[in-house]
Amino acid sequence: QMCIRDRVSTQSTWGSLAGVFFVDQIALRFLAPSFKIPRFRGLVFLSKYFAVPMLAFKYSRDYLCSDVQETFLDVANKYNFGFEEYNRAMDIFERAHRAGKFDELLTRRDEFKWEEIPPFQTSK
Repeated sequence: QMCIRDRVSTQSTWGSLAGVFFVDQIALRFLAPSFKIPRFRGLVFLSKYFAVPMLAFKYSRDYLCSDVQETFLDVANKYNFGFEEYNRAMDIFERAHRAGKFDELLTRRDEFKWEEIPPFQTSK
């Protein structure tokens, strides 16, 4: 998990840096040759070549590569959602899936008719 997370974060950082370079040095040079920022050149350079890759790194690490086990524990602590509640929710989803009404369960939620669904039986 960590190897993939680090690889994706590194790739997003280098990709964003390459994207900034492409837009700055190639696309804007030909599409808008008269576009120049005369003041704050150092600040503009730092924001383009350091802030954008740092934001890409943070976004990819926090949102694209989140650890599943860590996310489950965070949600369990936040909403007081324990192992028994998780198993109950999976049983409900399994019953609806076996009856072919899983999409209807997700769309209708509270108005879902449970009388049409047979009780859940585990196979032994």
